[in-house]
Amino acid sequence: MTRPSFLDAVRLAAVGLVLAGLLACAWSAARTPDRRRILAAKIGDLEDVEREAERVERFAPLWAALEATPKGPLPAPARIWAAADAPGAPEVTMRDPVPLKEGWAARRAEVVTGELPAASIFRFVEACESNRPPWRAVELQLEAVDPGGGRVRARILLEGLERTGAS
Repeated sequence: MTRPSFLDAVRLAAVGLVLAGLLACAWSAARTPDRRRILAAKIGDLEDVEREAERVERFAPLWAALEATPKGPLPAPARIWAAADAPGAPEVTMRDPVPLKEGWAARRAEVVTGELPAASIFRFVEACESNRPPWRAVELQLEAVDPGGGRVRARILLEGLERTGAS
């Protein structure tokens, strides 16, 4: 019997490496479907995160404006009425604030007027919505008092956001 030579050892090592490579390929092929599912899930998660980041970016100006809102109650509708040079004094009913997320509350107010020119109502609504922080007119009911004369009675529902604490 002959002694194994260096060349035989190299051949044996090469065959061993080929077998190891084949085993690695077989193991990898068996794991590929699992890895594909994992990668597909991660790609889906990344797309969700990117969509959420775009949404947050779109709302950045709104968040900045909300953060700049002074803490405290909204200005009284009666005060805005007077500043808008509207005649008379409306009946204002403030509703209880509804707590929202951390440091914010939604506030509603109902303003009922007597008989007055329609232009006064529109000046008042414009003053409410241009105020900082603004009231928003969510409902406006007008009742004509003298058809063609421009005088109305109005019921206006206002809503706004109050900053009640640090957010």
